[in-house]
Amino acid sequence: MAMVWAPNYVPEDNIDTFYPGDQWVDWVGINAYSDYYFRGDPNSDIHATTQNYQGAEANPLTKFKAIYQQYSARKPIMICETGIAWANQHPYQDVSAWGAYNLKRFYGYLPLVYPRIKAVFYFNNDLSNAWPGTERSHYCISQNSKMIEAFREVTASPWYLSDPGQSSPIVYEPVSDQLPASGTLACYIPLGPTWISRVEYWSNGSIVGSADCPPWRVTYQAGQISGELTVVALSKDRQQGLTTSFFNSSPTSPAQPQSPETEFNSIRILFNGQPLVLDVPPINVDGRVLVPIRVIAEEVLKAQVSWDGQTNTATLELEGKTVTLRINDNRAYVNNQLVKLDVPAQIINGRTLVPLRFVGESLGAEVDWDGTTQTVLLSR
Repeated sequence: MAMVWAPNYVPEDNIDTFYPGDQWVDWVGINAYSDYYFRGDPNSDIHATTQNYQGAEANPLTKFKAIYQQYSARKPIMICETGIAWANQHPYQDVSAWGAYNLKRFYGYLPLVYPRIKAVFYFNNDLSNAWPGTERSHYCISQNSKMIEAFREVTASPWYLSDPGQSSPIVYEPVSDQLPASGTLACYIPLGPTWISRVEYWSNGSIVGSADCPPWRVTYQAGQISGELTVVALSKDRQQGLTTSFFNSSPTSPAQPQSPETEFNSIRILFNGQPLVLDVPPINVDGRVLVPIRVIAEEVLKAQVSWDGQTNTATLELEGKTVTLRINDNRAYVNNQLVKLDVPAQIINGRTLVPLRFVGESLGAEVDWDGTTQTVLLSR
């Protein structure tokens, strides 16, 4: 059993005053809907529409930002209740084209923008018989062909799993000044009123590839990208809407075959022989592999993790063992016994990363390293 704390997406400025505390919360949830009009009311106040990230020009992802930034480094995030309107009920107005487009944006961009969101519960409820003044927006995907088509297309991504025991084969990383020789590109275009119908990737005057659905994934091969990489977003009428460029210095080594699990990441982790995919890739710091503490300790090894924000201290508990680490402190404790770390726990890009070998072995796991394949072998 897990405890989920699930507030609404507002108020953003003081929502932490309602938070019970890390020791009481396993998941942080959020409830939010996207309507063509605020609460489905064509006469809604424009200020209320803007303030609540609603309306025809709103980005359906924006309302998750505040809670995600505040809690995702400490807890996995769950969207407990959400829906995207395809009709207004009273008076009736069909906005299914808008709904289908934003459904694609929502599910397509979610793993790219908010990788720590691990579960989504969609409000697929029939409101066709709702009384006037009670429910004004219609969210039921299964009653609209455009919504069904959009949902099936965008959730066909391997990021969305059919079994909770599975792991996603996708890991996203920001574009750097040197791309891997081959791999897959994706991008996030946070535009509201501009409908993007296609994204094209160009290099040296040649098209690398194009995509017609967020997050605009395109796979490229060795030699296709060198020098400048240009991303072109085309509007609904296929006229150019947005262009941005990145400089890519050519890789110095020839392309190596990459499995989906190691895309954009040279370090692999196998847990009991199965590839382990992290929402934040493992990194090598002075010869030590660092991984997100919540994922490796809580989700993989099934330890209880608590966080003291005042002292920046994480405590892990599993089967009578207690491990304590403090950010940027080479001193750690296992059952109150001091252990000196070569590399301390660190906060990188808002995530707490810890040395995998120390945490794994301290919690009773076996950790081995295959330097030839850059693979961590974790078993328990």
